[in-house]
Amino acid sequence: PLSPALSLLIMAMAVVHAPPSSSSSLSSYPRQPCVCVFNRRRCATLRRRRRDLSASSSSLASSSSSSPREVGNVGEGVGNVNSVVVPANVLVPSVSSQYTYTLNGLNSAANSDVVGVAVRAVQLAWAAACTLSNKTLDEWQGMQDDPARVQVRATQLREVATSLGPAFIKLAQFLANRPDVVRADYMDELMKLQDDVPPFSHDVAMQILKEDLNIKSLDEIFVPPFPTKPIAAASIGVVYKAMMHAPNDDSEPVEVAVKIQRPNLRSTILRDLWLFRYAAVRWLDGASRARLGCEASVVVDEFGRSLLRELDFNAEARSLAAFQANFEHDGEVVIPSLPFPQCNSPRVLIMSWVDGVRLTDIAAVRDAAIDVDRFISTGVRAGMTQLLEYGLFHGDPHPGNVFAMRDNGIAYIDFGNVSELSKEDQSALLDALIGCMNEDYIRLTKALQELGFLSDDEEVRQRVSDALRRVWIEVAGQGRFDAGALAEDFSFRKITDQFSKLMYDYPLRVPERFAIIIRTLLTQEGICMQLDPKFRFLNVAYPHVARMILTDKLYTRRLADVLVKSPNAAADDDDDDVNAIAPGELDWARLWQLIGFARSGAGGGIFSLLPTMLKGAWAVFSDAWLLGRLVKAAALSAVNSVARGLRRILHGRGRRRGQQHDALTPAPA
Repeated sequence: PLSPALSLLIMAMAVVHAPPSSSSSLSSYPRQPCVCVFNRRRCATLRRRRRDLSASSSSLASSSSSSPREVGNVGEGVGNVNSVVVPANVLVPSVSSQYTYTLNGLNSAANSDVVGVAVRAVQLAWAAACTLSNKTLDEWQGMQDDPARVQVRATQLREVATSLGPAFIKLAQFLANRPDVVRADYMDELMKLQDDVPPFSHDVAMQILKEDLNIKSLDEIFVPPFPTKPIAAASIGVVYKAMMHAPNDDSEPVEVAVKIQRPNLRSTILRDLWLFRYAAVRWLDGASRARLGCEASVVVDEFGRSLLRELDFNAEARSLAAFQANFEHDGEVVIPSLPFPQCNSPRVLIMSWVDGVRLTDIAAVRDAAIDVDRFISTGVRAGMTQLLEYGLFHGDPHPGNVFAMRDNGIAYIDFGNVSELSKEDQSALLDALIGCMNEDYIRLTKALQELGFLSDDEEVRQRVSDALRRVWIEVAGQGRFDAGALAEDFSFRKITDQFSKLMYDYPLRVPERFAIIIRTLLTQEGICMQLDPKFRFLNVAYPHVARMILTDKLYTRRLADVLVKSPNAAADDDDDDVNAIAPGELDWARLWQLIGFARSGAGGGIFSLLPTMLKGAWAVFSDAWLLGRLVKAAALSAVNSVARGLRRILHGRGRRRGQQHDALTPAPA
């Protein structure tokens, strides 16, 4: 009875990405004392440790003096982000090897707790048996679609996921954003787990906080009284809203969010992961290899790496610092700060408080008089910037982790699931988009090959390119890319659904590193469609991509690919028309469309567009190759325009002569 439940879990885990890990073992990690220095004479505990703490603080300060520093492997084990520049005054703690996933460590943890593993296996088997028996009973009684019965079963499913712990709560959170997998009434119930997980004991939370901060009383660091109830509870931990003493007596207290990890979480996760892997190797690897192209145990390993690293709050602090550095000068994207980074530990994370409206409450967003269109545009821009500019993106932007700010900005929290995209992947993604724009499905297929979606085979490439053209016409309602004239029901989800169907007919697969991107975009689109049912992803995303192509020196050479018609472009329906653009010509209509979208992304005003146009012009005139190709295309366009004009004149004369001839010819009797 355990196998069906694990099969469902493994299917969901297929969209979770984690980078390769090192060979570090899952050794016991010694708890480190807090090295936070508060110049408060009444704090007897800190006075007794002044010498050691001052030395620790001095070493940290000396490492961050004078100039900005590079943090190697920022978010190590989470996104494997290398050489992210963090401001000099931001101190981020080191990442623990305790949360590195290895098979030896997994087996060691299971062998050291054989009784616990056996009890957990019985618990999972009983939960699976109860769920399946309820489903069978409903079908036997013919009440599987009865609204009252469905509500009861949805509530039971949420309660079962909650009782089984973090791994199953994560699964339920994923399913809550998949209307193509879960029916709407179940989704509404599972959505509650995104920010409404039952908290654990307050006394236990305070004990963890004191141990990791190495203090005897919370009043030593926090302004009393410390709250007795958390403001939010999630699968990994709970969050308290508190006031924290500033380092100097003269400074005002700082409002902070204190995130505390659930007790014994690592041991529970390791037990579940061992059972998942055992079931995968024993029962599911063969079927998974035949249906998915890879072993189920490999998927479990990827899920394990991601989930374990999400438990390390030090890794989350480093990822948060990297995001802060990226969006430091963006006034519309809010990232929490680390006011006292020395006080963070693998189980405790202290961040600045973000005062916004959670997207789990759509009515509250509208009541706050937030400009929904502007907020959506800001959110899509932030997502595109993360993907195509920084290559470091939030991997779990579900409604509980995103806030709408009252000034129409967007705020992100919970950086436990962060991933990286290389420059090569960013370039290939842009090539894929340009292939769609130019109806060049050969180029699109080549980009998919570079990204690892498709094997490098010429015959397969041609077959897949033809299939992709048919899919685009079916989804977008047209052959030619025009973000302003897409079908009314166009959505990114429709693209992914159609692409999923292709995977059954062609040798296509989704690389692990892109599964999380797909989930992120689907989640973002789902949030936006809740705010605006008429939202269409490309309509909002393309203006920001257009500005990036015009201004980012990494992408400006793509202007030639965007504006010059490719010889591989699909034939237009009106290619016999004398006005049809020939391959190699400059597409003036596409240029005006690009400028129009860039103007929209700049806020719609002509003066706000000027910096973008100046940067674009400078990029063109400072690159001899790009300038030469555009001039050549423009010259060819001019010559062909003259030729087309002559053909139009001759075509018009020929048509008039034909009409005169028909008029003079007597009608047959």
